[in-house]
Amino acid sequence: MNRVVGAARLHLLGYQNVLVPWSVLASALVINLLLFWSIQLGNPSESAAFTGGLLSIYICAAVAAVQMLNRNFDFALGLGLTRRGYLLGTALFALLMAVGSALALYALLGIEKATGGWGLELEFFGPAGLFSSNPLVAVPSYAVPMLAFMALGALYGAINNRWGLTGVYASGVLVALVGGLFTVAMIYAGAWGSFFTWWAGQPTVAVMAGYPLIAVAVFGGGAYLVARRVGV
Repeated sequence: MNRVVGAARLHLLGYQNVLVPWSVLASALVINLLLFWSIQLGNPSESAAFTGGLLSIYICAAVAAVQMLNRNFDFALGLGLTRRGYLLGTALFALLMAVGSALALYALLGIEKATGGWGLELEFFGPAGLFSSNPLVAVPSYAVPMLAFMALGALYGAINNRWGLTGVYASGVLVALVGGLFTVAMIYAGAWGSFFTWWAGQPTVAVMAGYPLIAVAVFGGGAYLVARRVGV
């Protein structure tokens, strides 16, 4: 257990795995505020804008996870940590990062709503009304997608660490092939309309937190299995 906690703490060295995603998010917020302020300055009737800037913190978290299964992974093994201990510690860090970020994002959502969208009717932390005021819905809706992004980044990092760019390109081709075949099959069966109708009827918490858990399990499990066999 001490090795797992130690591996999780290793990701806090320099704090870049936390500071960089949040710094990028803060920059995105400032840019959006300045942008929509200038738009409303020229056209006061313009209002109710939403933005995808929130996605920046998820992308940065995924990039951080890539590094965790590349250079940081080899460094940790060089310090004497076991593969299992490091991978479990990395999973613990990802969980804490996701939950901590979700709580902070929910607090910022509350400020955004209380200030009328930062005085600009801007929907940054709750774009298009995706996030509920109910913390039991909102917090998992923030946290689980971040876990999914980090798990995908970890899988990408593990593949790159074990097989290099050849493995990355091969996995990309495989994903494109499977996705293309699935799309063609859905078109041939005329099933897209039924799929979108079914998807639109799903509860928000299922779409934002329930189904992404499947991605967490698939990507995270894949990263674990690949990384366990990385040679150093």
